Amino acid sequence: MKKFRFAWLLILLVCAGLVIVPAISIWQNQSTSSTDIILLDGGESLAEPGEAVTVSVYDENQQLICTQPAVVTQGRLLVRLDSNDYKSMASAQALRLDSKTQTPVGEAVPVELTKWQGISPREIYRPGRKSREVISYSGHEIPIYKGVEPSQLSPNDFRWSEAHPDRLEYRGEAYTTAFGIDVSAHQNRACKDSTIDWKAVANDGVSFVMVRAGLRGTTSGTLHEDMYFRQNIHGAMEAGLTTGVYFFSQAVTVEEALEEADFVLELLKEEEITGPVAYDWEMVDSSYRIHGTPPEMATACAVAFCERIEEAGYEAIIYAGQHVSYMLYDQGAIEPYARWYPEFKDITSATLAPGLYYQPDCWQFSDRCSIAGIGGYVDGNLSFTPQ
Repeated sequence: MKKFRFAWLLILLVCAGLVIVPAISIWQNQSTSSTDIILLDGGESLAEPGEAVTVSVYDENQQLICTQPAVVTQGRLLVRLDSNDYKSMASAQALRLDSKTQTPVGEAVPVELTKWQGISPREIYRPGRKSREVISYSGHEIPIYKGVEPSQLSPNDFRWSEAHPDRLEYRGEAYTTAFGIDVSAHQNRACKDSTIDWKAVANDGVSFVMVRAGLRGTTSGTLHEDMYFRQNIHGAMEAGLTTGVYFFSQAVTVEEALEEADFVLELLKEEEITGPVAYDWEMVDSSYRIHGTPPEMATACAVAFCERIEEAGYEAIIYAGQHVSYMLYDQGAIEPYARWYPEFKDITSATLAPGLYYQPDCWQFSDRCSIAGIGGYVDGNLSFTPQ
C-alpha cells in the first residue's frame, strides 16, 4: 500500500474534476466512440452486489489512469474507461475510495480489464443532435438538443386552486390539463386495512392514476411486484379512472432494462390498463446501485425499456428529474417518448412553472396533496394535452 500513498494525495487534489467526467464528457463530445463500458474482473471484491462506489484504476506501473464511479453488476465491477487507456494495459489494479472523503478504503486489488460484451448503448440508440445553445445547470453548461420541444409553460399559467389549496391549476390556453396522482404500497399502508377507497378518490377531482407495478431493489438488484399492485389497478379502473403503471428501475445494463420491461409486461398480461407505462429510473444518493452509471448506458436503458413496452402496444413515458434529464439522458434519443417531470412546488415557491427546459407531458408538481380515500400525502400531477 506504500506505493499508493502519493497517488491518493493526487486523487484528493483532482478528484472533484475526475469523478464528474462520466457526467460531463457526453456533453462535450458528439461521439462516444472513444469510450467503452469495461468490466474489472476481480474488482467485485471492492463492493457489495448492486453497491455504487468510486474507484481509482492504476496501470502496471502504478500510474493513476482514472477515478470513476462504478457499480457491481452480474458479479463484476462495471466502469467506463477511455479505450486508449484500457487497450494499452496488460494488467491493472483498482482501489476503492471513501464516498465522502475520497481517501483509500482497504487494499488495492488486481483486476483484468474486459470490454463489456453485453448489449452496447450504440446498438440501442443514435445520439441526438445538439445545438450550439446551452443552458446552465449545477455549474455546467448543457447543450440544448435539436428537435426536442422546449417548454411552453410560464409562471403566469398556474395558480393554486381555491377549492383544493394544495393543487395547482393551469390557466393557460395552449393545453388541456387533467389532475392525477401516483400511488404505491406506501399509500396503501397509510389507509385503513391497507385499502384505498378508489370511489372516494374519483369523486375528489382525480382523473388519472399511475400505479406502481413493481421495482428493482436499490442495493440487491432483485425484481419485486408491488404488493398492492393488483388491488390498486383493479380498484382504480373500477372507479373509472384512467389507469397507468410505473416501474421503479435500477437497471445498469440494457439487459436489465429489458428484464424489467418483460417483468412489467408479464404483470399486465391479464390486465387492460387505459394509461401509459412509465420508466422511473432515479436515485436519492450514492448508495443506489445505479449511481455512477455512464450517461450512454442510462440513456440506452431508458430507450430499451420504452421500445419493448411500445412493441407490446402500450404507450411509454419516462419519469426523470433535472439531474437525470440534463446530466444523464440524451434528450434527442428519448424524444419519441412522453416526458413525466417531477418538481415540487408549495406556497413559498418563487415561481409556479416547472423549471425543465423541455416541455413535459406530465408534471409531478407536489408530494403533499391530500386526496379523499387515501391516508397521508399523495403526489399530485398535471397532464398536458395540446389544444
